[in-house]
Amino acid sequence: MNALALSTLSLISLASGADGSHASDDWQGLDREIEQLQRQLESTQGKTAGPRISGFILTSYERFDDIAGSHIADRDGFQVNKVWLEVNGPAGEGFRYNLGIDALTSQGQFQFRDVEVSFPVVGHVRGTMGKFRPPFLYSATDARSKGLFLHRSVQGSIWNRRDDGFMLNGKVDGVRWFASAQNGGDGADKDLLLVGKLAWAVAGGGIDLKQEGGYGVDAKTRITAGVGVVNEGSIDQGTVLGGEVEGCSGRFFFQGEVVDYGDGFTPNSVRHGAAKHASGSGGTTPYAVALACMLTGKHEAAVRYEDLDDIQRTRKTWFGLNWYVHGHACKWQLDWEHTAGVNEAALLELGVTVAF
Repeated sequence: MNALALSTLSLISLASGADGSHASDDWQGLDREIEQLQRQLESTQGKTAGPRISGFILTSYERFDDIAGSHIADRDGFQVNKVWLEVNGPAGEGFRYNLGIDALTSQGQFQFRDVEVSFPVVGHVRGTMGKFRPPFLYSATDARSKGLFLHRSVQGSIWNRRDDGFMLNGKVDGVRWFASAQNGGDGADKDLLLVGKLAWAVAGGGIDLKQEGGYGVDAKTRITAGVGVVNEGSIDQGTVLGGEVEGCSGRFFFQGEVVDYGDGFTPNSVRHGAAKHASGSGGTTPYAVALACMLTGKHEAAVRYEDLDDIQRTRKTWFGLNWYVHGHACKWQLDWEHTAGVNEAALLELGVTVAF
């Protein structure tokens, strides 16, 4: 309902003395009536609106060659990579719910990955309880159907795990902040996985951090930079520091991230929770950079380089071509990934994503 309609209803209310109240003769009273009607309308809409169902399907053909002969099985064939369903909506009074459902698991069963209830706390601060990803890296929390490549960066994949917990987040001017506490490596025991993050809209009001790549942006320079810290309480020296930058300028999109792991992340050191896949990364400082260019309104070329800083001296180079048939809702992606180091390999993959 727009402001004109609200004003009309308010004037009718004032004229008729609705709810037994005495109509105010000054404009401040009128403003208060309009604000009250707006709150009542939002509350009613929140209670009556139904759930929104969305999701995507990602399927591909891939050819994997183990160049180093390290006993990794070569692959050459088709596969369904991801079938994702999401159900979310308002529950009234500012409360919202979100269910993320993985319909393609190794057990062949539906699995609830995201189970979130969010609610207003005070001002622009919101709280979230349930099962969610730690707010550490945007490469881990962006929408997979809107990825620049068919696969996340290595660090994005590591931190793309969920765990039960509580989170607060808010925004002050151009700065967004996050603070979360999750069960962590010892499960629902005494130690917690704690995360804090700040993200600045450095230029142009920042960029949409749910999307990778330059499709639909084509704007003046927009940049967001972020820093984060993780403490896995179940291990000694379990601190992780992270920095990232993401932005666009005209046809170009760029992204970079660097992560510094504490020495406590030895192999199998974290048995549960969102930091489980960080085991074995102790003492390393991996980084990744990506650059993309919109060649036309529907075609994009991209490159990504990653250095894992591990004992195998692993480095990954990605080249990609994207054809946005109907934006991120329907697109083809052709990726070639070369892995250098002790385990040398190459992966060629052609995938199609359809979102709904």
